[in-house]
Amino acid sequence: MYKKNKKIIDLVDGEEVRDIFVVKFKKPIQKYTNGYRFDLRIGDSSREIMLKYWGSDNLEEVQKLYDTIDKDSVIYVEGVARIYRNQLEINATIIKPLSNDEYDPEAFIEKSPRSREELLQELKEFVGMIRDEKLKLLVEELLLSDSEIAKRFTEWPAAMYKHHNYKHGLLEHSLNVAKIAMNIADIHELDSDLIIVGSLLHDIGKIYEFEMTNNIRHTRLGQLVGHVTLGAEIVSRAMDRLDIDENIKLKILHIVLSHHGSLEYGSPKEPMFPEALAVYLADLMDSQIFQMRKKKLEAMTEDDFLYTKDFGNIYLR
Repeated sequence: MYKKNKKIIDLVDGEEVRDIFVVKFKKPIQKYTNGYRFDLRIGDSSREIMLKYWGSDNLEEVQKLYDTIDKDSVIYVEGVARIYRNQLEINATIIKPLSNDEYDPEAFIEKSPRSREELLQELKEFVGMIRDEKLKLLVEELLLSDSEIAKRFTEWPAAMYKHHNYKHGLLEHSLNVAKIAMNIADIHELDSDLIIVGSLLHDIGKIYEFEMTNNIRHTRLGQLVGHVTLGAEIVSRAMDRLDIDENIKLKILHIVLSHHGSLEYGSPKEPMFPEALAVYLADLMDSQIFQMRKKKLEAMTEDDFLYTKDFGNIYLR
């Protein structure tokens, strides 16, 4: 059984690599001075990186290896991490494709630190707080039934890399957003039904934006349409079946459509009423704090500060 030894995000220039990775895509074989080579895009639960395989001058041998590697294949790699044109990559001399029983799939997709049962219980508690019977039925039908939507919602990640990028991550993140937004609702006397329903359903489109195999990847539908629009379609169809009041329906759709806050960040609309603003801010808070905390915990430095593209300097002490 091959085990994951080190995440890509922790590799440094000059480090020897003996590890397993999942293949994202491959590029065609090319001739080089000493033989034949090809490039792979590989990844793990932390990020992606380019791998360059430097093969022999035996084209048939290199072609045979190349043909055994497909998208989502898991491979064992021996090589060295090197910086090339300001990007870290792996120069590999050995690649071995692995069968399903030779590695632990959880090496690539982790689970939430909270159990699915614990998360489901919290979801049921939130649903029980919804006063409007039709809205309660809406959330029960979408998230607590035996439907494919509900099953995916409780299993799916919330992102590929940035936040809650593990099994049950979408459910965990949605519950966090509901808890944060409900605190805002209590302070400012907002409509708790809109807050709960909007928080729990704001990211539901991610069940079709991502797929899980040996890794988390965007679907074609996710890339071309996106989870905001997909989520609005799912919720709109469900509300039509339940004959929900038109004004309430529009408000819930608006929360889903505006939860990224601005056009710049992918929202077709910007929040236009307090409950929509509360869900947007709660969503932003949960995802951003998750990311900053993760960067702090994973920092490999004795310095007091860590510079990041997303946050600038993060204080580590």
